[in-house]
Amino acid sequence: MLKVPRERTNRLILEAANQLWETGEKITERAVATVTGMARTTINRCREFLDEILATFTIKDSYSKCGQAENPYLRPTQT
Repeated sequence: MLKVPRERTNRLILEAANQLWETGEKITERAVATVTGMARTTINRCREFLDEILATFTIKDSYSKCGQAENPYLRPTQT
């Protein structure tokens, strides 16, 4: 599971709010919450998509030297 440090998220939101404040835009808690929710939604969609991609991979050989996996949708590599 991908986690973004809360401090970094808060810093990025604060930077965005400061930029808007400097241009005279009004910042509301609701606007910040909306942007934060949109970011979470995007992250969750990416996580779901990555899970779907990873689910297509299977272990080729349990005794493989480097844990190679194969994906049925990709061309086999030449050895």
